[in-house]
Order: sequence, then structure tokens, then C-alpha cells
Amino acid sequence: MPLLALLTSFLQWAIDLDTQLTLAINDMHTDCLNTFMYWFSDKCVWLPVYASLVALVFLNFSWRTALVIFAGIAVVILITDQVSANVLRHTIERMRPSNLDNPISHTVKIVNDYRGGRFGFPSAHAANTLALTVFLHRLLRNAWLTVAMTCWAVLTAYSRVYLGVHYLGDVTAGMLLGALVALAVYALLVRFAKLHRPQQVRYALLPVAVLDVTMLGLFAVALI
Repeated sequence: MPLLALLTSFLQWAIDLDTQLTLAINDMHTDCLNTFMYWFSDKCVWLPVYASLVALVFLNFSWRTALVIFAGIAVVILITDQVSANVLRHTIERMRPSNLDNPISHTVKIVNDYRGGRFGFPSAHAANTLALTVFLHRLLRNAWLTVAMTCWAVLTAYSRVYLGVHYLGDVTAGMLLGALVALAVYALLVRFAKLHRPQQVRYALLPVAVLDVTMLGLFAVALI
């Protein structure tokens, strides 16, 4: 079999598998999970977590170093968000499962009429959350914080597939993009800005606690 035909066959197999897995995840709807996943996917819900992370940085670094860190995070999010939403999506043009022009849209379960935009590859939600997680892991190296934020990033990605606004491949590609950008920007800061992590991270459980309380709050709302 010619190489091009083999690659085409493999690509079609991967797309079909991605579609099947996406629809399987999306099909696991319950009233409780619908509410939980819908709000879990909302960026504004996590504002207290972001505020606690800002506080954590200021509690462990001088204000000058903290500003460098925030600049690095801003660059990471800007790159992942812009590359995801404005470069790759409009280049690849893979429609979201929920988009009405997508042939599979009639089989996709929708929550609160939320369908997202037209294109969805890669997922900016997945890219941004994992980028922040990886950057802070490299910076702070705290196991509790890393585990909590990794769970948050993975659940965020899962919620996007559950809601039918992304394929599993979209969020996987987004997470890979976010991790690579975070690692690259952190390496540049270490080399050129002489950024060093603290010997001991103080108050690392602060954002972990805020994250846990927020998740519990979402569960409580979903159960009502």
C-alpha cells in the first residue's frame, strides 16, 4: 500500500475513533452531571482560585519577581489562547461536534443550549488550564498543588467533551499545546530573567483549599 494511502487510512481511523470516544463521553448525561459540568466549564467560577494563586505568588516571592512571574503567565496564556483560537482553528477548521453544520450534531447531547463557536480544534480551555498548571508546577514543585491543579485541568478538558463542544482530540491537542508553551516560557524566564523557585513553598495549601471548596460548591449546586 502506498505511504500516502496508508497515512490517509490511519488518519481516517483516528478521526473515527475520536468521534466514537467523544460521543461515548457525551452520552453519559445525568441532570446532576449536566449542571456540574456546565458550571465547571465556566471560567468565572474559578476567579477565587486565580486570586488565591496570585496571593500564593506574592507570599513566596518579592514583588519584583512576582511581576516577572505574572508576566510569564500572561505570555503563556496569550500564546496558547491566540494559537488555539485564532491560528489553528481557522487553519484546520474542524467543526465542533455541537455545531449544527456538523453531520453528527443530531446525536450530540447539549446542555442549556450551549454549542460554542463554529470551530473547536484545539481546545483553548484545555490549553490554558494545563499551561497554567505546568508553569506553576515548574515554578513551585509542590506535590499537593500539582495534583490539585492537574485534576482541575483534566476535569476542565473532560467537561468540554461532555458538553459536546469539543472532540476528545481537541482537548488532547489543547493540553499538549499548553504544556509545551508553558515549558518553553518557563525555560526562557529561568535563563534570561534568572527566575528561581523558592527553597520552601509557604501556604501552598491555600489554592488547594480554595479549589476543593469551589468543586464541593459545584457539587452541592448540582445536587440541588
